Amino acid sequence: MNNNSLNIQIKVYQEPVKKIFVLPKEMADLFDQYVALAQKEYPSVSEAEIAAAMFTTHMKRDQFFQRELKKHSGAVATKKVRPGSPQDESGHG
Repeated sequence: MNNNSLNIQIKVYQEPVKKIFVLPKEMADLFDQYVALAQKEYPSVSEAEIAAAMFTTHMKRDQFFQRELKKHSGAVATKKVRPGSPQDESGHG
C-alpha cells in the first residue's frame, strides 16, 4: 500500500441517485479535507464520486455486510453446472 496517496478507487456511475445526508460538523470538515486531497490527485473528481468510492471501499471490507449480501443476492445463479448435465439449460452436451 502506498502511503503517499489516498486509498481510493474512483468510479463513475451511470445512474446517479440523489441522497441527502446530515453530518456532524467535524465529519463534514474532515470530508471536505478528504475531497480537497482527492481532487489534487484526481482533479476532475466530484464530491459525489469520492463519497461513492468511500462507501464502496467500506462495504467491500465489511464482512458481515458481504455475507448478508450473498445470502440475499441469488447466490444460486453462481452454482456451477457440468455442461450436458440435466441441470444444464444451455443445451450443451
